[in-house]
Amino acid sequence: TAGVWGLPLLGIGPQHISPPEITLLTQYFLLVLINLLEFSLAEADADAADHQTSFVLGVGPRTATAVAWSILAANILLVAAASLTWPTATILLAESIFLLLLSIILFSYAMNLGWIIFN
Repeated sequence: TAGVWGLPLLGIGPQHISPPEITLLTQYFLLVLINLLEFSLAEADADAADHQTSFVLGVGPRTATAVAWSILAANILLVAAASLTWPTATILLAESIFLLLLSIILFSYAMNLGWIIFN
């Protein structure tokens, strides 16, 4: 994912990348990492049954969940900081997209915990 989206930006040289772009790259990386952890948490039982190794099996589901929530909190802080620091239309649009994606992650996590039930 980083090779398709983020690394080409770095190829033009760090002197050409603005702080808002660096912030967006960081947010994107953290979002992908949260998604990876979420899938790893969902597949932990299958990984254990197949004798596979994973971060979740190494540190335990409770610690992996705490790491995911910490990354999520850091990303939300970055969204708030970027929105307040660079309030241009482009940055606000990008931050809105990140908030939407973070909301989807929170929503799916809440559904998995049974916090949200549809009858």
